[in-house]
Amino acid sequence: NLCVNTITLDPQVFLSHGAKSDKLLYHGRQRHAKSCIIYLKELTYMKNIGFIGIGKLGLDCAEVFAEQHTVRGYDIYPRTSDSVKVCDINELVNQSEWIFIAVPTPHQEGYDGSVPSSHMKPKDFGHDAVIDAIKNINKYATSPKKIVLISTVLPGTTRRKFFPLLDPQHQFLYNPYLIAMGS
Repeated sequence: NLCVNTITLDPQVFLSHGAKSDKLLYHGRQRHAKSCIIYLKELTYMKNIGFIGIGKLGLDCAEVFAEQHTVRGYDIYPRTSDSVKVCDINELVNQSEWIFIAVPTPHQEGYDGSVPSSHMKPKDFGHDAVIDAIKNINKYATSPKKIVLISTVLPGTTRRKFFPLLDPQHQFLYNPYLIAMGS
């Protein structure tokens, strides 16, 4: 069953609420109109977390989660961390219950927000790295995973492009972490 809706998965929320919390974190609709409810209480038991993409965004998020959980990270570029176990994609996928996708989704030149673009033809973000991450999860996963896309994409992209690619055994959640360019 795949969940495809926006949720709030802020690492600080996980760290600031105890396991007894029953705060509703996500409520949405799944394929075939089944309800999908995930409570913060369930998420505080996250034991093994993986981050595909441990660059500018992914590594910072992974290191916050690593304060309370076992976190593995994979990137196509060499990375190091004192708190995140950097490993290959196969190990990350098979040793993680939750997998966060934090890969680059580059935009067209001139659409970086430095000048007004409302008069320009709409352009989408690049999706190649997200598609590659999903294909790797499908390839290596031997059990169902909860996958969270935190890379930025335009509205509708998750349902149109990524949802159909994912093996139906996995849950898929979209929660973009927006950061300013150059920060």
